[in-house]
Amino acid sequence: MTRAEIFVATGTAVLSFSGALLGVYWGSRLEESNWKNKFVLEQKKVILDRRVELMERSVRLFNQAPVVIGLRGGLDAQKALLDITINCLKGATVAKSKSAQNCGGNANAESENAERFAKEIAKLNGEFSATMSLASVYFGDEVRNSVKALGRDPWSAGSDAYQKVIDAMGRELNFFPN
Repeated sequence: MTRAEIFVATGTAVLSFSGALLGVYWGSRLEESNWKNKFVLEQKKVILDRRVELMERSVRLFNQAPVVIGLRGGLDAQKALLDITINCLKGATVAKSKSAQNCGGNANAESENAERFAKEIAKLNGEFSATMSLASVYFGDEVRNSVKALGRDPWSAGSDAYQKVIDAMGRELNFFPN
């Protein structure tokens, strides 16, 4: 073999090796970029799903406001009735008479009703708190500010305030900061 043939063969081998190496390098770079983009899209899909779920939960909770207000009224009425019954029973005991039968009402039943109302209110308050906390995490500043605007008693905030929260969620549904 001549020196020129060796040079051509070596040059061809080096160029082939360089081409293959460069191809593998660019292929892996493109694959890595593709993987990162796919990962980001999957994360955005998960966040979008959570946001839609939180929006639905919020609407359901806001529609529970009249129920909570009614339960509060029922709880207040049960407490008042229980106080009246207890005071009547105390008076009857002091008088040591059979007037306890005239007190009406059943203190145990009234106490159970009051406890049932209180538990239902606590359950709805817990659900509301959890949903709004998660909304503040998954959404942006506009939703956080609308949730804060609901005030200390969100159940009596009114439908306009609720609509502002839902509207803010709708505007931020597809917003993903970089």
